[in-house]
Amino acid sequence: MSDSTQVRTVVIVGSRGYPSYYGGFETAVRKLAPYLAARGWDVVVYGRPGATVPDDPERDTRVESRMTRGLETKALSTLSFGFTSVAHAARIRPDVALVVNVANGFWLPLLRIRRVPTLVNVDGMEWDRSKWGRLAKLVFRIGAG
Repeated sequence: MSDSTQVRTVVIVGSRGYPSYYGGFETAVRKLAPYLAARGWDVVVYGRPGATVPDDPERDTRVESRMTRGLETKALSTLSFGFTSVAHAARIRPDVALVVNVANGFWLPLLRIRRVPTLVNVDGMEWDRSKWGRLAKLVFRIGAG
């Protein structure tokens, strides 16, 4: 940010929320969101109801935690929560979006249509993991596409 008086908004899509202790993406978000807020960014982290620790003593109150809706199933949770998060982000048109989890790449056209610059963080090749069925592997492949 060249002009320190100009506040910019960054949204983070695809983690379970802020603050959360579920896995690698959540660890990254728990560190990155306060870092950006301390540097003058308005930070919005989308998440899932019940997946965050709202009374965490390390929670940075400058980070907005926004819960979205979705289906809590093994096959559809990432896609459904990702869709509702991206749809909201596209509506508010932040200055930039950070999308984590390659399956959420499936929804990138919604951000592109709204001209939201987007960075995608991929945690390996999900489509190669044995825990996923054929449909899930296809979704990961398309999301990475």
